[in-house]
Amino acid sequence: MPYTKVNGVRLYYEIAGEGTPLVMAHGLSLDHAMWEPQVAAFSDRYQTITYDNRGHGLSEAPPQGYSIEVFAEDLYGLLRFLGVERVSLMGLSMGGRIALRFVLSHPEMVRALILVDAQSQAPSPEQMSAFAKVAELAEAGKMREAVDHLYGLPFMSGLSEKRPEWVKRHKAKLVRWSPVGLAWSTRAIMRMASLTDRLQEIRVPTLAIVGERDTAYIPFAERYQRTIPQCKKVVIPGATHMTNLEEPELFNTVLQNFLEGLPS
Repeated sequence: MPYTKVNGVRLYYEIAGEGTPLVMAHGLSLDHAMWEPQVAAFSDRYQTITYDNRGHGLSEAPPQGYSIEVFAEDLYGLLRFLGVERVSLMGLSMGGRIALRFVLSHPEMVRALILVDAQSQAPSPEQMSAFAKVAELAEAGKMREAVDHLYGLPFMSGLSEKRPEWVKRHKAKLVRWSPVGLAWSTRAIMRMASLTDRLQEIRVPTLAIVGERDTAYIPFAERYQRTIPQCKKVVIPGATHMTNLEEPELFNTVLQNFLEGLPS
């Protein structure tokens, strides 16, 4: 299984296909496997790179050192290790936050940016309360309760409705992960410094994808379209937060059209 040590932490990654690199950063409490529909669809034309953030999946969960900035620098270290110089970078939710931080810190490495159901700042007070509960339960070692609480939140309802077996399998895997990793990653989102005032600095073609029912994230997609000079917004009908898994065929079509329209 492919691992490398980045910033003192052992990270798991997978590479499939050849061609222009397409990197996919997963969301909180998820792992590289959330991108399976996209790896299957795009690895015949692109070099797909998926990985597990610290504290997630098969990667190491250190006792400290979690922030959006650190996650972004972990990705930078991974790409340097792989010898990858320029990528199309896609991130969902927490992964979108990581992608935003990465493109602002390392603009020369990003060919195109895909922000999926992503916020550019810390959560709203309502979201903050929900995330605090997840972190507290995980810190108390109550992983099953933390996972049930997180996946019972309204913005995750579409995934449970449309992919119940996937959710069941993933939750069974997730409860065995490190409580420290889930707790500190959740708090990293809660402590995120706002990047909203820096959006106009992003100078690469950008695609903002958001679910029609992901009401807390729609305003951010609209702001990206207004503020990032080369940004296009696409709303996925009927989807909530996990658009790539809830509506994979439509999602893949939208992504393919965007990637094929990029300058060579």
